[in-house]
Amino acid sequence: MVSGERYILFLQADSVPRYTIAGAHAGLAKVEDGRIVWSKGMPEYWKKAYDLRAEELIATIVSWPGR
Repeated sequence: MVSGERYILFLQADSVPRYTIAGAHAGLAKVEDGRIVWSKGMPEYWKKAYDLRAEELIATIVSWPGR
């Protein structure tokens, strides 16, 4: 990661009012020119299922049940 780059971090609620990074793939969803760029370590099913623009991915995450 470099200063000025944008990433989507997947977070989960903790037992106190804060969040922790969820999963082993934290920091692997980079935002470049409004598109999500997955790192080589991200599973293929994520790359295919979420081949979206950044705002589309955010809307999908926000609409997940149990969020």
